[in-house]
Amino acid sequence: MCLAGRRSLATKLSLVVGVLTLWVIAVVLGYDISLSRRIPAAEALILLLVSALVAVFVWRFCCRLLIRPLRQLQGGLQAACDGTLQPVEVAATGDEIESLGRSFNLMIGNLASSRAQLREYQEQLEAKIRDRTDELE
Repeated sequence: MCLAGRRSLATKLSLVVGVLTLWVIAVVLGYDISLSRRIPAAEALILLLVSALVAVFVWRFCCRLLIRPLRQLQGGLQAACDGTLQPVEVAATGDEIESLGRSFNLMIGNLASSRAQLREYQEQLEAKIRDRTDELE
């Protein structure tokens, strides 16, 4: 396996969003407690639900912008490591990820071209060897 399997970006992002959500809830609850105000259960539940919805929205948004295009590139890199030199589907994100994908596809094209040239050169050498062998016989 060419690419080392570690904790995925989606998992790390989930952890960050979860920690930030808990931090927001803790700050709001801490502020209410500092005011010596008892928080009604309904209000705490609404705070929890709104925070969770915002966290899910942020997580989905980041997944759509970052993780999906990076997974496409990862799939292409894995295919290249396995010897398949096919261009990768590049997401039109208009940022560094798209530029990286286009550069990767250019590299794949250059590698495929080099591989074809080597194959052609090898065939030419084999033909010369056959010709020389025939001459010697």
